[in-house]
Amino acid sequence: MIDDPQTWVLLILYFVASMYFSSSETAFMTANRFKIRAKAEEGSVSAKLAAWVINRLENSIIAVVVFNNLAHLLFTALLTVVLVNQYGNDTGELLATLISVPLMFLFAETIPKVLGRRYSEQYALISAYLLVPFIIISYPVALFFRGIVWVVKKLFKATEDNIFTADDFEQVIETIEEHGIINEDASDIIISSLEFSETVVKDVITPKNAIVAYDISKFNKDSFKDFVLSTHFSRIPLYDGSLDKIVGVILVREYIKHYQKKPNINPRTIMARPYYVNYKITLTKMVEGFKKNNTHIAFVVDDKKKLLGMVTMEDVLEELVGQIAETSGTVKGASVNG
Repeated sequence: MIDDPQTWVLLILYFVASMYFSSSETAFMTANRFKIRAKAEEGSVSAKLAAWVINRLENSIIAVVVFNNLAHLLFTALLTVVLVNQYGNDTGELLATLISVPLMFLFAETIPKVLGRRYSEQYALISAYLLVPFIIISYPVALFFRGIVWVVKKLFKATEDNIFTADDFEQVIETIEEHGIINEDASDIIISSLEFSETVVKDVITPKNAIVAYDISKFNKDSFKDFVLSTHFSRIPLYDGSLDKIVGVILVREYIKHYQKKPNINPRTIMARPYYVNYKITLTKMVEGFKKNNTHIAFVVDDKKKLLGMVTMEDVLEELVGQIAETSGTVKGASVNG
């Protein structure tokens, strides 16, 4: 099909270049930058180069994308010219499309990116040697595109995102663990605590239809006493005719103390006001809310203030203990009583 060795060499060169830039893009986007910087501080030349690339990540990605697209273009254009010369315009263009599209998409894009993500640190360290010159060469182009991005941000009033993300934090913890500063169990607990802080209340609630509560509109001292003694909960919600009308929460210990002195005590006189929270708040905020409102129970509502369920301090603590157990495997048989 192609008899000219020089053409073969150029096609292979463009194809390999596309593979290289595709894998490099994903590798530097997903690599643990803290690991790389730690290796750079230890004196690794490849890590120093990789850290240099990461410190200029926006320019680096622009350079990679530009040269990757250029490699795509040159490969497709050269293949098209060769096939058109041999088979004519229509047939040649059709063959070029049928060959280049799946070949470039699968072998020059998808597979290199998958490998670049899976072996991100290794790829970053190896590819940095060749990538640095390309970044330097393409600096004017990167500057031009950054100017366009700046204009777009100004037009849409976008803000620069310099947030230290949860993924960044996990990478720091993993790096510290690898250097022996903390052990694996401590690392697991810290990361589990981070996951805990991202969990929302709706993930741990007792649904509305499972809430054990007493209808205060039908209050009778004997029936209420029997109800209290028959439950194993330390706090009992009180509602007025419907669970959508929670009026308060009775602390069982408090009720028993008053009952011993005054058997006819009405729970309304000693109940605490109900505490409502939105189902979207995080468990970290929930703990703060419990502390601020001096309570261990909250009623979860949706955006329309409709009751969805209930959450207790015990539920929140069980979630934290469970996450640590799942991550580290060191907490076994843990339980928290209500």
